[in-house]
Amino acid sequence: MSVEPVPGRIDSTTVDGGQVTYPTGLSESTWEDLLQGQLPPEDVTVADGNLTLAASGEIEVACSPIGLNEVPEGGERGTAGPDINPTGPNAVELRSTANPNNQEVTATFNNTGDEDVDVVRARLTFYNDPQSNQIPGPFDVIDPATGDTAATLEVLGPFQTLDPEITLTGNETETTITFKATNGQVSDRDFFVVEFVFEDGRRGTYFVDVPQ
Repeated sequence: MSVEPVPGRIDSTTVDGGQVTYPTGLSESTWEDLLQGQLPPEDVTVADGNLTLAASGEIEVACSPIGLNEVPEGGERGTAGPDINPTGPNAVELRSTANPNNQEVTATFNNTGDEDVDVVRARLTFYNDPQSNQIPGPFDVIDPATGDTAATLEVLGPFQTLDPEITLTGNETETTITFKATNGQVSDRDFFVVEFVFEDGRRGTYFVDVPQ
C-alpha cells in the first residue's frame, strides 16, 4: 500500500538547554558540517545510527507531527501565513509556495522588518520525495530582480555565496524566489528545507512544502 506523509501544524516552545536524539543515516562529520555555526562539534554525536544534539542556554524548539495518509491531530499545515515554518531570529517569513511547474518551485518571502536585508549565502539542507529515490537537482536559486542564477545548491551541500545577492525589501514587502531543478522534476508531494544567511550574519531556516 502507498503511504503519504501529511505534515501538521508547526508549534514551538522555549527550553533551557536540551538534548534531541533521532535516527540518521549520515555520519557525525557530515552533521558537524551541516550544523557549522549553529552548534559546536562537541555537541553533535552519532552513535548506533542515532544523532544526538545537545544545546546549552535558552533555545527555541519547533516541531510538527506527521500523519500517515491523513491529517494529524491539531490540523493540517497551511500554505499561507507566517506559521508554516520556523523563521529563527529574523524578520523574514515564508508566506506561501506556488504549484510546481515541471522543474521550478517558487517561494514567497515577507520581510516584516523596517529595513531591507540581503540574502548573501544559502544551502539546501534536506529534500524529500516520498515516491522516488532520485532527488531532483542541484537547484538554481534565481534572483527575482535580474532573473539570473544567484547560486546553485546541492542537497546536503555546503553554503553557497549568492551572486548577485538577493534583496528582500522591508515593511511587509513580499519577494518571490524561484528554485529551479537542473535535473529531474519536482512533484507536489515533495518538500525541502533551505537555509539563508543574511548580510548581518543571522540565519533563517525555511520549510518549503510544495502544494498541490
